[in-house]
Formats: sequence, C-alpha cells, structure tokens
Amino acid sequence: MSAPGQSSRAAEQFGATAANYAVSRAHSAGESLEQVAAFAAKGGRRYALAVDVATGAGFTAFEAAPHAERVIATDLTRPMLEQTRRLSRERGLDRVELAMTLAESLPFADGSISLLTCRTAPHHFADVRRWLGETARVLEPGGVFVLCDTVAPEDAEIAAWMNEVELERDPSHVRNWPPSEWERAVADAGLRVTDTAMCKVWHEGVDWTARSNMALDDAARVQARVRSASPAIRQAFGVEQDASGNLTWYWDVLVLRAEKVG
Repeated sequence: MSAPGQSSRAAEQFGATAANYAVSRAHSAGESLEQVAAFAAKGGRRYALAVDVATGAGFTAFEAAPHAERVIATDLTRPMLEQTRRLSRERGLDRVELAMTLAESLPFADGSISLLTCRTAPHHFADVRRWLGETARVLEPGGVFVLCDTVAPEDAEIAAWMNEVELERDPSHVRNWPPSEWERAVADAGLRVTDTAMCKVWHEGVDWTARSNMALDDAARVQARVRSASPAIRQAFGVEQDASGNLTWYWDVLVLRAEKVG
C-alpha cells in the first residue's frame, strides 16, 4: 500500500470524524494515556522540544506539555488539528503548537527532538518502519520515544480476524502488530527499549462503530461479526453481551518507551 494512497484514506476518514475523537473516552482518558504520561515523565525528565505524531485531538500532546519547554502536535488532517487547538485553549495550554505533516516524513532536523510520542495511530500508517526510521533520525542522542498502540495477539489466526474487523469498520486501518514485532522493529531502528506495559482499551459496539461514522447497516454487520465470533476469539478479546444485546470487548494496547542509542 503506497504512502500517498494510504495517507489520503486516513486524511479523508479522520477529517470527517475529528469531532467524534475529541469526545471519545477511549482517546481522551484511560489507562494507556496515563501510562504514556508516566513513561514520558520517568526519571523526572524535562524536554526542550516534544513532538506528538498523529496527535488526533491532542490528548497525548497535552500530557507532554507539563514536561517540555515546547510542544508541537502534528497530524495529517486539518480538522484534527483544529480540535487540538480548541481543546488546548480550553485547557489553558499555551505551549502547544500545531503542524500538519505525514508521519513517515517528519519536517524536523536530525537530532532536534528530545521527546517523541505517538498514541493510537500507527496502525493507520502506510509504512511503519519508515516512520520508525524518521523517529530515530529526529531524536537527539538519548532522546525518548513513547509509543502506544492497539496490538494484535501473537496468534496469527486471531490477529487476522482482528485486523479484518478493524478494516471493515475503518477503511484507513492498515494493521495492528503483535507486541513482539513492535519490539523488534523499534530495536532495528536503533532505539533501545527501556520499558513496556500492556493495557486494555474497552469498546462498546454501538459507540465503536458510530465513532467512524459507519452506516447503520454496515455497523450492524460488523457488530454481528463480533457477536458470532468463535469461542477462541471471544476469549481473546473478552467479548460479552448483556441482556439488552449490547456488546463489549477489548483490544490489548502496548505502551513502549525507548531511547535513542548514542
């Protein structure tokens, strides 16, 4: 999948749904956001320049702000950055700047960034390894990288089901990687993994499909697929249905902290 084609799909999808993500509980709060903040603050680090890639509505950039002299929130879509601007003003954050850019082609000088974060976005990237190379390039020696993304199980069959369902729901989805693949790729990019943590993000069927602006018939089809999943899949993702037919399940989330070697 080419970067231009995939970036166009992502820009179209998230431009249309930006307001939904600004009020999404899964993005604005939760265990994974708290863990990202903890990894960024580890050791009482202070950063001259922090950059949040694919910021969405800006929630991760907001967490970085107390630890950095300057924060730049980047995203592919103008509507998402408009949500970031609005929310940062509401929170009284005056150090959050905005930049519209592609994750795989960061407009920053070599070794110029002391903290780079990215949360709940890389599964939309066309070329994750190219993005990790860009991350390593722009980080200063000893600079900190904090990654957070939903991850697939190590079981290939269950992972394939997860990615198929995600793609049905959101045409800009590319692939959720298993944790082992993430750790290898980060190390291959020249970054030393220092910490990892696993979290969960819970989904409620109607909210999950509505967030991506699915048509009602399409949303019902995706929810039916979750409802009729095999016992192994239901167990892997904690799928439950209450007496009213409401579905809940979770995706696992990897939060990873690494430092640039050298």
